[in-house]
Amino acid sequence: MKKRFLAVGLLACVLLSGCVFGQEKPITEPPQQSPEVINTEKETKKISTSSAPKDVGKWEPMGRYSFDITGDGEDDIITLYASVMRDEKGELMWDDTQEWVLQAETAEGVYDLYDERLHGNAYLSVAEFYNEDADKKVVTLIVTGNSLNEVREYRFGDNVFEETIAYTTDDNASEGINALYSSIPAYE
Repeated sequence: MKKRFLAVGLLACVLLSGCVFGQEKPITEPPQQSPEVINTEKETKKISTSSAPKDVGKWEPMGRYSFDITGDGEDDIITLYASVMRDEKGELMWDDTQEWVLQAETAEGVYDLYDERLHGNAYLSVAEFYNEDADKKVVTLIVTGNSLNEVREYRFGDNVFEETIAYTTDDNASEGINALYSSIPAYE
């Protein structure tokens, strides 16, 4: 009787523990964590002509390009200004921070595309991209500084420029940033 009770008890333990003789227990993998979703949607800001464009009369033009960015058949003038002046030797007299203004002068008026005080530099690029739909004309502003690196794009359409921040270190550095190195040359 004791042997029978012991055999029934052992069989009950095996059945209750979930073991099945002759079959391997399936291996379950840990649940996969879904990758962090990164918002690739970039906000755009519409910029109309300025009724009172920024007065940059004595500021130094750091880049200027003449090109038909609006598509009206007339050349427009895209200029990047810094609130810096030159000394009697012609050398730039930089402050700790400068005001930077990117303007587009068109037949419709002047557009102040960028107007910021910056501890760093800004650089201008103008490009024309070709695809099967149409040519796309893009003004790019590259902003570098001790606490900020950005790439901003400006595209013209429907009598306004649309500004898109294509990249910013604000997306990557919630606690700030200290720029250590850049191969972008300084202005002379």
